Amino acid sequence: MRKQDLIRLHALLLQMRRTLEANGLATAKEFATYDSLGVTPVHVYKDRRAHQQAVFTLGEALSHAAVSHAGPAAELRNTLHFFAAKTRAL
Repeated sequence: MRKQDLIRLHALLLQMRRTLEANGLATAKEFATYDSLGVTPVHVYKDRRAHQQAVFTLGEALSHAAVSHAGPAAELRNTLHFFAAKTRAL
């Protein structure tokens, strides 16, 4: 994957993180490992490997956050079920 594409993916994953946090489905504590890397999509001067590590770390944190808030008995066929459940509760 080219660096430019990796940065775009990084930006999309970061937007997913912000959406989860805004909806109360994740906390900053769950992304502590990603935050400690010090690499965000705006750091275009960082090398491709730094962005690759950040993408993998952020993706892992997002998946853990989604699963932990979905619960073990959740219906995982609909990947947005945890958004729908949160919206209905409001």
